[in-house]
Amino acid sequence: MIDIGTDKKGHSLRTLLWQALSKYETEALFQFVLDKDIPVRTAAARELQMRRTRKVFKFAAELTTRKSQVAREMGAFILGQIGAPKYPFRKEAVPLLEELSGDDNASVRAAAVAGLGHLKSTRSLEIIASAVSDKSADVRLSVVFALSAINPSEQVSSLLKQLALDTDRDVRRWAASTLTDIET
Repeated sequence: MIDIGTDKKGHSLRTLLWQALSKYETEALFQFVLDKDIPVRTAAARELQMRRTRKVFKFAAELTTRKSQVAREMGAFILGQIGAPKYPFRKEAVPLLEELSGDDNASVRAAAVAGLGHLKSTRSLEIIASAVSDKSADVRLSVVFALSAINPSEQVSSLLKQLALDTDRDVRRWAASTLTDIET
């Protein structure tokens, strides 16, 4: 699971984590990516995403081959945003994320689909489209995000219209909002 929360007013845990981890050498951060504490591993992965090195890419790619669901999810999370906004490893990361989009674990699939969106992988549109009917609402939410990041087209609009009728309230709401944004 990836931590998407923010600190509540008067709390500073995530800010302090980020400040501390930003001072670590790259290799020292690797140990924290699989930490049992979700905010710690997410903060470490986010810090690694900002480092545009081959070493980070190789580490993330290796994580995607492990048996551990957490390792594969964190690998997908790092690969989906490494080196933003220029994404120097896009061509190498997309095939790995496409493969992970079919993982047995929903959290891994969700991270992979979101990563394809972050990388604006129009070549992956068919793979993203196949996740519209995923049994996991989290994966379908990632599909909405990915579609919002890809250039609008008839296919993108059609998929968002389908998701706007989803059984999950959050998926419906985000799909409808995204559809409104791209149609205006």
